[in-house]
Amino acid sequence: MRRLLVLLPLPVLVGCPVKPITEVTLTGTVFDGPDSLDGVASGTVEVRAFDGTVVDSTTADASGQFSITAPAGQPAFMVVAGPDHIPTSFTVNIGTVDMAVPDQIIWARRASIHDDIVADFEGCPPDSVGGGMLEGEVRLYLGDIDDPGSEPLVTTAVAYIDDDAGSLVNACYLDEGGASDPSATVTGGTGRYAIPGAPEGPTVLVVTYDSGDTLVRTEALVYVPEGGTVPGYPTYVSLP
Repeated sequence: MRRLLVLLPLPVLVGCPVKPITEVTLTGTVFDGPDSLDGVASGTVEVRAFDGTVVDSTTADASGQFSITAPAGQPAFMVVAGPDHIPTSFTVNIGTVDMAVPDQIIWARRASIHDDIVADFEGCPPDSVGGGMLEGEVRLYLGDIDDPGSEPLVTTAVAYIDDDAGSLVNACYLDEGGASDPSATVTGGTGRYAIPGAPEGPTVLVVTYDSGDTLVRTEALVYVPEGGTVPGYPTYVSLP
C-alpha cells in the first residue's frame, strides 16, 4: 500500500481543530393527518430541545413544505399545527447531517378529528385544567415489518404520566365495543388510551402490561403542547 505524506505548517494543525456539528437542517412536509398526501398550507413548525425550549420555528409554504434547524445528534420534539389543526407533537431522533423527513412522519391533527377522539372518551375528565392530550393504540414491537401498525394489539396495557407535582395521571380506556368506559382499567380489545388534561411541557409516558409471567414497562419522553395532542399510533411496547 502506498502512503501519501502531506506536510502542513504546524500553526495550521494546531490552530484549526475540526468544528463540531451542533445543528442540522431538516426539510419536509406537514401533512394533513397520518393518512393524507396533502400538505397543510401555512402550517407552523417548531423544533424543541428535550427541556422544552424552542430551538427554531418556521411557517410552511402553500404546499406544507418547510425547512428548519434542529440540534444535531440528539432527540428533540417537533410540534406542528395549522389553521384548522391543533398542535401535534412528535419525538424525533436527529442525526448529524442535513436530512429530508420521510413523508407522513410529521402531520397535524385536524381540530374536528380531535373533537371526535375526545368524544370517544366521553366521561373521562382531565385531571388538570388546560394542557393537552396524549392518545394512542398500544401494540407489540416486532421489529421492522412491511406494514407498521399491523402488529398485535396489547389488551392489558396501562398508560400514565407523572405530572409536575409528582402525581400519576392515569389514562382512560374504551370497552370491548369501542365505547367510552370510565371504569375500565386497561386498554382492552381496542388497545386504545387517552390522557386528557396533561400538563404542557416535557413528560414521561409510561406504558406497562402484564405478560402473564412479568410486568413489562416501556417509557417514552414526549412533549405535550398546550391545547394540542401527542399521538401514539402505534405506541410500541416490547416483548417480555
